[in-house]
Amino acid sequence: MKKGQASIEFMFLILISIVYITTAVMPMARNAQGLAYDTENVSRTNSEAQKIVNAITNISMQSAGSRETLTIFVPENSAITCATTKISFTTTLQEKPFPGQCDSKTGICTKEFTLPLSATMDCKIPGINGPVATKVIIEKQAGTVAFYQ
Repeated sequence: MKKGQASIEFMFLILISIVYITTAVMPMARNAQGLAYDTENVSRTNSEAQKIVNAITNISMQSAGSRETLTIFVPENSAITCATTKISFTTTLQEKPFPGQCDSKTGICTKEFTLPLSATMDCKIPGINGPVATKVIIEKQAGTVAFYQ
């Protein structure tokens, strides 16, 4: 075997490796990164909505004038909404395939948290759309729990 032939074979192996990496490995890595980003957004939004629900539950059991201030972060493509009997969130996923808990066509994940009967809500803000870091105030008023910024 001549040195020139070995060099050409080595270059050919390097070329095949580069083609494999760019056509197979890189797209899978980007897909995995997108799935991790979507999972983080859903988890973070769920956590922030749960934090609000816990504060509302605590304040609803206290006397009028009680107040709690929370700092929350709503990620990109996510929203937390308030209604008189529930707090809910939606997150739009970017990476397919969408998991079974989410709408398989649109990629929208939703979850509703039902509030206790003692917590009739007065939603001064209907929703918070991400990406945003904001403070929300939950305050017990006469007969209702107010939710505002």
